[in-house]
Amino acid sequence: MSTLLPLLKDLDPQHIHLVTVFVHVFEAFMDYSNPDATLFRDLAGLDNTTTHLKLEIYHFEERVRKQSGESQSGSEGKYSKKMVL
Repeated sequence: MSTLLPLLKDLDPQHIHLVTVFVHVFEAFMDYSNPDATLFRDLAGLDNTTTHLKLEIYHFEERVRKQSGESQSGSEGKYSKKMVL
């Protein structure tokens, strides 16, 4: 658990697939091992997970905004507010 947990701090948008797989592995650990769930909590895993999720949402909104701007030339699109991390 403690070896893999730093992957949550990897904020490179190109590594989202790797982080997604990692989260699925952690889910399995936490479903079947109470000590792993406790360790995840003690090592700030939930805080890191929510920070990472906010960043992924921000990147998604940016992609949608760019695509919307390209298709509506001059319009800001539906997702025009920045998410504060």
